Amino acid sequence: TRQAVNEQQGTHTEFPEHFAFSKNHHSAGVVMKQFAALVADASGEAVSIHQYTDVNAALQAHRIGVLTLIKGKLGAKKKQLTSQIDKIFKLAFAPLGDMEKLKTIVIDAALDASLEEHYVLFDHSADLPESADDTAVALAEELPFTPEEYEKTLEVVSGNFLLTGQNVIKILKNVYTRWQRIRQSLLMLDREVFGESIEDIEDQLEDLHLADFVYRMDYSHWQQYPRYLEALEIRIERLEHNLESDLEGVYALDVHMERLANRANDKAISEYRWMVEEYRIQLFAQPMKTRMAVSPKRLSKMWDKMS
Repeated sequence: TRQAVNEQQGTHTEFPEHFAFSKNHHSAGVVMKQFAALVADASGEAVSIHQYTDVNAALQAHRIGVLTLIKGKLGAKKKQLTSQIDKIFKLAFAPLGDMEKLKTIVIDAALDASLEEHYVLFDHSADLPESADDTAVALAEELPFTPEEYEKTLEVVSGNFLLTGQNVIKILKNVYTRWQRIRQSLLMLDREVFGESIEDIEDQLEDLHLADFVYRMDYSHWQQYPRYLEALEIRIERLEHNLESDLEGVYALDVHMERLANRANDKAISEYRWMVEEYRIQLFAQPMKTRMAVSPKRLSKMWDKMS
């Protein structure tokens, strides 16, 4: 149900006039609800219409498709933004890719943030099934379903792209420069002494997916990455004189890391996954503040709720 069930022929670089988000589909005498999405093609320059039976999957795909159309209308604004990538930022990102890859990430992240912060509010309740959850309702409210709604969204997102993009560059530069310092610090540590702590830190970094996190995580979460890496730097600074306490933290995380194994990107347990990240701040980087109250008991309750 998470994958498209069929695709209409033809690609579009404009919002198609005939797009209809929801419709009834008859199959073997059964009426099923289907949901359309503008799905970005492999080039990231055009979209085609796909049909889904899962409303959340349709909305998530449609969001990327709408941003793909908007990206095609930005013109010189893309170059204006990427010209602000300085040498320090470029060098910090270098182990993960070349300048063209970095420019693409900056543009896509700025678009993501611009839509999230400046969307036009639409009432699409009539297009959603009664079973739609809060995530689907919130997503539908910020996405255009008609060419007229798309024009409004295009105007707002394009108009805020450069200003929002400047903040995105600050966030991403912060993330990658901190990551470089963390990498260097880990190389200085003796693995025979600090092995368990180093492995836990490496597991954390792997789950953060620093090479492409802006595509894997919601903006509300990836904008918190500087905090998570700041907490990690504090932890490493303390480690040599704080090994026993650090290991207690590692053992306290064991059950949570086992639950997250190969599931760190699973949206079904997203709330729990980010609560674990806040728990790391509480364990290793006090007096840094967490975004929400967190404790082993709260984590267990959240896991029971998610699973």
